[in-house]
Amino acid sequence: MRQYRGKRKDNGEWVYGFYLLDEQHSIPRHCIWYREVVGDFIGNAIIEVDPATVGQYTGLRDKNGREIYEGDFVRVRFSFDDMVDFAVKLNQETARFVFECTEEQLGAEDIDSDQCEVIGNIFEHPHLLEAAHD
Repeated sequence: MRQYRGKRKDNGEWVYGFYLLDEQHSIPRHCIWYREVVGDFIGNAIIEVDPATVGQYTGLRDKNGREIYEGDFVRVRFSFDDMVDFAVKLNQETARFVFECTEEQLGAEDIDSDQCEVIGNIFEHPHLLEAAHD
């Protein structure tokens, strides 16, 4: 199963787990199913998330070990003085993750994750989207 993240509708915090679309109600609910730890209790929980914030895990980690998700901004160092900020997106036509900025679009397989760092995401830092496309 693939891992996703989304912002909880009830408190705006990020939750990580498996995405599911609950169509049992008159209005479909976008949810994340995850493991919840409360004291000594470990169980499964399902929480409704804002569908606009749902992003899939790319399978990559940045140089600090942080997971890279669709919707993240990453700063990639190509050389000592050459750094470029990219927005991480899922290309629906090719079904692969791409790192995109104005100058270029690179496939996730073209990025050395040891040379990149997550610097934010489009949901909490929308101003970075403009910077990535300047």
